[in-house]
Amino acid sequence: MRGGGRHPHVGRHAADTRTVVQQIDSREPFECRGANSADVRPMPQGHPAQDGKTLKEREQTMAGQKIRIRLKSYDHEVIDTSARKIVDTVTRAGATVVGPVPLPTEKNVVCVIRSPHKYKDSREHFEMRTHKRLIDIVDPTPKAVDSLMRLDLPADVNIEIKL
Repeated sequence: MRGGGRHPHVGRHAADTRTVVQQIDSREPFECRGANSADVRPMPQGHPAQDGKTLKEREQTMAGQKIRIRLKSYDHEVIDTSARKIVDTVTRAGATVVGPVPLPTEKNVVCVIRSPHKYKDSREHFEMRTHKRLIDIVDPTPKAVDSLMRLDLPADVNIEIKL
């Protein structure tokens, strides 16, 4: 039992969710699309087919999968335009999209004393709001995944992709 409590499900993750992380060999040339994109991969060498699989084989392996995209940003307008851009490109590619679902906004409040040495009763509050959105792509097509990889999003949007 993990988590140290009475509940066996505390501290466990769902078995079917995996975060997409890729290590890069520093000797290989690599490409990165977007300012903080999750698409960092070695540059293609020769044939464009992935692992020698045909399009039909790739569609069969992707059947039944779900891609979950979490967006985080301090600016609500930028995150909404990014979510709209993702939904438009994926629906144009032929996949079904659920979302964007607005998640609760995280509010971080910092209290600071205005004076450096005295007047402790005079304080100032600063807050940072983190807006979050969730997008699920159900039964993604290879064309939809490829269009997602090519998508250029702003640098101030944090993107987390899970398969």
